[in-house]
Amino acid sequence: MEKRKLLGSLTIIAAIPFLGFIIFFFSVYNINWFLIENIAIVIFCSVGGKLLWRSSKWGYRLSAIGWAILLFDSVTSVFAVLLTEITTQARTILITKDIIYLLIGIPADFILIRDMMKERKV
Repeated sequence: MEKRKLLGSLTIIAAIPFLGFIIFFFSVYNINWFLIENIAIVIFCSVGGKLLWRSSKWGYRLSAIGWAILLFDSVTSVFAVLLTEITTQARTILITKDIIYLLIGIPADFILIRDMMKERKV
């Protein structure tokens, strides 16, 4: 498998906001499913991104799982924001973050899965 330095960097950068949220959320609230999901995103994306730099097979696997969890989180967040009654400005701000994750995450996950399938055929 080839080195994917740009994709590894994007994967690590995608985990940084979730790490900040974990630090804030853990200091204020108790542990719940949302915190566990964010911890999973941080672990999979940061470790997977680092291993993508080294062209490791596990880097591809962990990054693909991290991006898949992040995409699932973004899609559910978009639906949750659309179903709640909040102001238009707040809705725009909240949806914009998730749309950016979707625009970056879908091609990233596609590239990772495509490369893993190519490697499997060889």
